[in-house]
Amino acid sequence: MASDPEAEFRHELQVFGNEVQEAIQCFYAEQTIHNVAREDENVYHALNRNAPFWNLACRALQANAIIVLGRIFDRDSRAHTLNRLLQIATQNPRIFSKGALETRKLPQAGKHTAEFMRTAYIPKKRDFQRLQKYADKRRAIYNAHYLDLRNKFFAHRERVDLTAAFANANIRRLGRLLVFLDQLQDALRQLFMNGRKPVLRPARHSGQQILKSPLPKGLLRSQDAQEWITRETEKFLKHVSDSYAARP
Repeated sequence: MASDPEAEFRHELQVFGNEVQEAIQCFYAEQTIHNVAREDENVYHALNRNAPFWNLACRALQANAIIVLGRIFDRDSRAHTLNRLLQIATQNPRIFSKGALETRKLPQAGKHTAEFMRTAYIPKKRDFQRLQKYADKRRAIYNAHYLDLRNKFFAHRERVDLTAAFANANIRRLGRLLVFLDQLQDALRQLFMNGRKPVLRPARHSGQQILKSPLPKGLLRSQDAQEWITRETEKFLKHVSDSYAARP
């Protein structure tokens, strides 16, 4: 049976988005545990009362973030990877033609489809070259700073101190890397579904800065995974803090 590039791209984009969300949520949940505990004495003492569990939880979050990141940057063309996703997009430009976009958008836009199509962006070869260049730059960062950690501990089970290795992995760099992946999947999704030019929109990557800047009143959830999971983790830890403070 002949392959359907559009269906394949849709599927790979969904898988890629799920992987990115999982890695971001694990990383930023783990970071929020430490960030909140440093600022809230009740949280700090409450976590210390159950230190074995919280140490295990943090190690599990660290491990899964690195494992998922490895799957994303894998070079195996048969796997669900960033490389595979961009390859399908580059080799099948008709996926993003006006005709294909109109067919995808018609069920949602209805009578407004013609108006929508007038402003739709049809990508050029240089758009995908630019995205590939961004991805290659981040893959080089992954290979230089995180691939060895993944291989030593997760692939071959060498006896290394995961907590120490993770702490030395440059948290800011890792956060920027994960947020870039989310920016990329959003750009590709907006291009595919809404005909928007694929640009990487601004997004924060510092967990500490996110904690210092709550969502505007009335906004229940940020579209950014790192913002949402940081606040959800903080909310849970505040319950822990309140319970600890109210103890007899």
